[in-house]
Amino acid sequence: MIAPRLSRGLCLLVGLGLLAGACSPKPAATTTPTQSPSAGAVSPTVTVSTAQPPTPSASPTPAPTPARTSTSTALPTPTGPNPGRPAATAPARSTPAGAAVSLPKLGTYVYDLSGTTQSPLLGIAQPYQPGATLTIDVDETNPQAGGTEVGFRGTTSQDQVQTTTKQLYQGSRVVLTLTNLTFLGLASYDCSYTPPPEILPIPLQAVTVPTQSWSGAECAGSLQLTVQGPETATAAGQPWSVWRVHSVAHYVAQSSVDVTLDTTSLFSPALGMAVTADASTSGKVAGSPFSSHQITSLKSHP
Repeated sequence: MIAPRLSRGLCLLVGLGLLAGACSPKPAATTTPTQSPSAGAVSPTVTVSTAQPPTPSASPTPAPTPARTSTSTALPTPTGPNPGRPAATAPARSTPAGAAVSLPKLGTYVYDLSGTTQSPLLGIAQPYQPGATLTIDVDETNPQAGGTEVGFRGTTSQDQVQTTTKQLYQGSRVVLTLTNLTFLGLASYDCSYTPPPEILPIPLQAVTVPTQSWSGAECAGSLQLTVQGPETATAAGQPWSVWRVHSVAHYVAQSSVDVTLDTTSLFSPALGMAVTADASTSGKVAGSPFSSHQITSLKSHP
């Protein structure tokens, strides 16, 4: 999430992609109906008491056959702890259950790209040309203590910018650990994040993460993150179950870069990447203003 394309790295990737394979998602809580079942559950120990029908052989003297209305052989269906009422049904969840997130596969993810861009070199806003693309290469995975580090490299067919991003997939979240932002022919900036900000919860769930901040010799900044879902989106010729991820990042480096990035992406937990995104970036690098509005949609993937 560093200047213009870091953000794409932050939200596009993660979808920010993340986890499921190498990190173990939190399992959904389960209950075992043994001792004290919740409402709506049928206890395995529930029994139904019924009146015993009279047996003719047990009568000491002949007697008229009693009416059968009280000796029906159909047993009432068990209804749980309160047999006088119908079994309760579990209420619908007010929020979706968490979703496991897959590590993105190694390879190249290509996105159709539209919008406008203003580079710090030209200083003039220009539309992306028809057929423009954003390419994200997932080029490394490194298991280590505490999780798996995944490396991403993002470029476009028009901007003279390259972003390298590293994210650590842990058991309960994905964090941003390192970025390099290079404006070709102008400058290059590294940032090691201390402490590393969370860019996705694991498992994926609707949540607003309190504002996070980091500060170090290389860079400083803050990040706001909100996740909502699930919903459905269509990209690369197929439907995807996605979660909406919105982030606002402010990034400052070496008194030369000051950038604000506002990104909304639709992230697929199954793919481990975003399938669409809308990102607006504005700021200055070496005193020169730049901005971009990037709208991306997945075109192909490994």
